[in-house]
Amino acid sequence: MAIASVTLTKAKYGELVDAPALTAFGALSTTEGAYVASTDTYGAKIPFEGHKSGKVVLKIANTNSSAAANVRVVGGTNGVTGGNDLVVSVAASGEKLICLETGKYGHLEGEYKGFIVLTGAAATLKVSAVELPN
Repeated sequence: MAIASVTLTKAKYGELVDAPALTAFGALSTTEGAYVASTDTYGAKIPFEGHKSGKVVLKIANTNSSAAANVRVVGGTNGVTGGNDLVVSVAASGEKLICLETGKYGHLEGEYKGFIVLTGAAATLKVSAVELPN
């Protein structure tokens, strides 16, 4: 397997859009894990348009009914606004929403250029993504 590719749903002002389906994290290959400097074994990548700064809302779900799981949003590679990793805990059978700036978490170079990357240690993690209008 490989890191999962998540479809980015684009929201528009004044228009309804269907809520996107959740995508299960995929198993990271050794190369993918090394690139994001992670010992996590699962991951997902979310595209962002161009390299403009935008906002993306993620819905993260943990389908494990007995244990919480951590999700790591890998810090972006933008030298000016790129940031540190962000770790979010999702309760057993829980869901979280998080709004991210692509300028801080988007990768502008390397293997994941044009993507926001998430990793986690649990196969029970799923994610969907909506890009907010500017």
